[in-house]
Amino acid sequence: MVGNRGGISCLLVLFHVSIHGMECNRSAILCDRRYNEIAQINCHNATSYAPSLVQDQDRTVGQQLADGIRVFKIPLHYDYTDRLGYYYDIITLYLKELDKEIAVLQKDVDMRKEKVLLTLEEKQHEVQQFRRRIDETQHDIDAKKRWFNGLPRFALKGDSQFVRGIDYAATIAAWEIKKGVLIVSYESAMKVLEIAKATGEFFVEKDPHLHLLIARKKLLEQTAIPLTKDHGYRTVFACHALAKYELYSDFFGQLTKSAPEVLRPILDVILSPISALYKGGVHTMYGAKDDAGGFMPYPACSLDSSAMTLYDFLRIIKNFLDANPYEVVTILLNDFIANDAAVTDIFNQSGIVMYAYAHDRNLPWPTLRELITMNKRLIVMSDNGDDKKIYEPTWINNRKFYTRVWPNSYDFRSSDIFTNPATPLEVFGKFAYRDTEPPMNKILDITYAVTPGLAGNVKDATRINEFVHSSRHLNRIKDAAGHIPNFISVDFYTHPNNDIKRAIDELNVQGAT
Repeated sequence: MVGNRGGISCLLVLFHVSIHGMECNRSAILCDRRYNEIAQINCHNATSYAPSLVQDQDRTVGQQLADGIRVFKIPLHYDYTDRLGYYYDIITLYLKELDKEIAVLQKDVDMRKEKVLLTLEEKQHEVQQFRRRIDETQHDIDAKKRWFNGLPRFALKGDSQFVRGIDYAATIAAWEIKKGVLIVSYESAMKVLEIAKATGEFFVEKDPHLHLLIARKKLLEQTAIPLTKDHGYRTVFACHALAKYELYSDFFGQLTKSAPEVLRPILDVILSPISALYKGGVHTMYGAKDDAGGFMPYPACSLDSSAMTLYDFLRIIKNFLDANPYEVVTILLNDFIANDAAVTDIFNQSGIVMYAYAHDRNLPWPTLRELITMNKRLIVMSDNGDDKKIYEPTWINNRKFYTRVWPNSYDFRSSDIFTNPATPLEVFGKFAYRDTEPPMNKILDITYAVTPGLAGNVKDATRINEFVHSSRHLNRIKDAAGHIPNFISVDFYTHPNNDIKRAIDELNVQGAT
């Protein structure tokens, strides 16, 4: 059904092109420009539009599309669709830790139980030996008495009680003493056996620590029962977040390095143990920086009140493409999860892949008209890649990001850098073509935004977005590079009075060179 709809859309586009002409991304002059010959606003952290500590925009994704924004940069992080899912995972992880602890303790208990059983066997054997020896001694006494009682009292010849009496009495007395000693030993051994049994039952069969852990596990299992995945699950989000690896930054080392040289040795002595404790605590709490979680899952998007799932974002874009057959949209994935399979699955589930264009980097980029005619109106790029690997799917065009796209400096802390015409060009990047690919494939990606803290702010954006500053800066970059800036990463693009859009429109009117 999707394929048929795509074919019908393509036929309608061809009919419209042949009969009426067209506008591409709301502009007739852009239709016959190649994709990398057009300047476009790149909506920096496009999904972070609600008031928060990490806000970079103030228009929703739908409003951005209505405003003419066609390039969206979105950071990808793992988080939860509902906080109940987060707590479910906490319980699940804790249950796994309990299982490990119970298994270790159970093994120790089993070893102790084996030792106790061995000891009980020995004690039981000892008791049995004493009982046997008591019975043997009693048997000897009884046999001796029968023999003695069978003798005559007096006899002229042979044995008689009179002759054997003294020897008999001494033998019986000795055996009775032996029997008495054996009985005392037997009773003592029995008491030791009873104590061993009681001790074994308490410390083995009813080990208090083990039973406490088992009881705790049962309680947690009962708590986790209602928290199924319907209450929230971990998935890929588009949000402005604190990447997990950033928790492992050497904050204390940086503080030491930034201090006056004379204070560094003192700070190093003071801060080194604190740094070690901090890193150990983070590792215990959240696990290693490149895994899903430690004792607690890491909720990356907590600071971003407008965070949305990647699926929801893609559905917004797909619905727009469905309704607007002459528009070409670009999605730039700032990938912090490095899970190609997860991202690809979500793209497939959203249904947007039908519009995705797979570019052969040995050929020039197509024009917007050609992309629209092919009905391949979605360009997807990712900064997650490795030059030594071939990735699928091919429609994620930018696996070799830094050999396709020509990125430049991005971390600017003051608006003065942009508003001062005397700022050296080198501050913004190296504007020379890389030699790794032909210039026909280059895309120039620049940052035109200020991040004084965790995110941008309206005041700085309003200042640098003014037409006089933005127009001068963009033309300066274009002249230096000999190439039109393609993706201009911007915060709060409507401030002031859509000036940055006007500057970019002017750049497009001038042309690519």
